Amino acid sequence: MATYTEEEKITQCILRLSDIAKEPHELLMPISGYEKMPIVSLEQAVEPLVCFLPTVQSHVYVAKQKCKQPDDDLTQDESASIMLYSMGWKPLDECLYVALNATLRSKDRGKLEPWFLYLKLFLTALSRLPAVPTLHVYRGIKSDLSKDYIRGKTVVWWGFSSCTMVIDVLQSELFLGKTGTRTMFNIDCNSGKSIKNHSFYPSENEILLCTATQFEVVGCLDQGSGLRVIQLKEIVPQYPLLQPVSPIVNRTKKYVNQQTDKFNLHQKLRCKGRACRTCGKCRDWSYTGDATSWDWFRNRANAVWTNDDYAHWNNNRVWNNFKRREGASCTYSFGSYSIGYFGSLILHSVGFVHYLCICDRK
Repeated sequence: MATYTEEEKITQCILRLSDIAKEPHELLMPISGYEKMPIVSLEQAVEPLVCFLPTVQSHVYVAKQKCKQPDDDLTQDESASIMLYSMGWKPLDECLYVALNATLRSKDRGKLEPWFLYLKLFLTALSRLPAVPTLHVYRGIKSDLSKDYIRGKTVVWWGFSSCTMVIDVLQSELFLGKTGTRTMFNIDCNSGKSIKNHSFYPSENEILLCTATQFEVVGCLDQGSGLRVIQLKEIVPQYPLLQPVSPIVNRTKKYVNQQTDKFNLHQKLRCKGRACRTCGKCRDWSYTGDATSWDWFRNRANAVWTNDDYAHWNNNRVWNNFKRREGASCTYSFGSYSIGYFGSLILHSVGFVHYLCICDRK
């Protein structure tokens, strides 16, 4: 996995702040489908991406290690999903934020399907960050984009948009500098989220605007010396361009009564089971096996299983240790090769384990 000098880290931040030129400047189909997916671990969420992001799993490992005690009441996986987005690695076309934004800007919405699990986790994490009052943020690029931003025009940025609240950042010679052809975006927004507490580069104080954010062009000013300043104001689209995340209500981190307080009695999963307020997974099953087998299961529950894991699961009848809790509503059952339907995935019981709460045994 690549490591970066301080200058290279700044370069990665600049790449996110200045990728505006890649926006398609046309109205695409709304983004939907991801909201129907379950919330899974970050390891599970990136599995469909490995074929075109071959090093993503090693970056997930780093992100999870750095997010063991996340701020803002996020889970470890939620926080790590934000950190993973903020990371940059080479080659760029195999870097998560580059590939994700390119896919969001594509007319072919079918290309988004492998991203659905990650989008569900990432957008859930962003939705849980504290709301920030109306912000004044900036982006920029060493190019003249004024012809694409005419006063009164409505535009949509389909990629996630990285912004800064500190205008001095844009004047850095590593970024826009003070001479040459440049465009600075001066943005009034009300949906920006500060990802500082969860970013791989916390010193950058990055503000992230969600995919499919819509703006009105308020004006364009020629400042001289090659600098154009474009003023944008965030507006609410007439119809949603991004389906909202399905809320998991009243989720907290600490509980008194494991059998009752950890259940969100109003949130039902695709399996019809009750969702854990900590991890969002099915809490309808307890584990009755010994501590050794439980430790094995917890270590493998969110991992990619090997042939040895499958053999251990079946030969030791690990699945037989799962028992329904009182009041369970989950429609799935366990067996060596039982079949269940979860979302858009056909899973045998070793697939379903990835959707089980493993916060504790009982």
